[in-house]
Amino acid sequence: MRKMNVKNYLQQVQKIDAVITNKMIEREQWLTLASSLSGQTDGERVKSSGSNQKMEDSVVMAIDAARDIDKYVARLRDVKSEISEVIQQIPVKEYNVLHKLYIQGKDLDDVAADNKKSYSWASTMHGRALAHVQGVLDTLEALPENSGKYRFRKGLKL
Repeated sequence: MRKMNVKNYLQQVQKIDAVITNKMIEREQWLTLASSLSGQTDGERVKSSGSNQKMEDSVVMAIDAARDIDKYVARLRDVKSEISEVIQQIPVKEYNVLHKLYIQGKDLDDVAADNKKSYSWASTMHGRALAHVQGVLDTLEALPENSGKYRFRKGLKL
């Protein structure tokens, strides 16, 4: 069995968050395109030369993107919850570092400042925390497939 990489496991939040951001941009682009295709007026006449179908297609694409966003937001909520449960099993200082980095999206400089410590301290705590979480993951991966609620044993996929 291949051992799960702890950093990849924790970075799922950032990846899903990036997908949501990109889907939101995509949705806005489709809506902008639909608006620009809604027909141009020339006095009392409307010029539409086939733009109604293009506008309709753009609106459908925007709706599809909105559905995708909802799906990924639900996924983000589930992944954050699962990762939070896993990292709660390590010492509190290390938990706080990982939560700030991977759940709250802060960087090591912010973590150091929040704790009134040096960057070196934050980096050392991060390394220790990763090692402890790897131990938790290894223990959970060794559980029989149907014995727990943790879905990550096979690796979470988008």
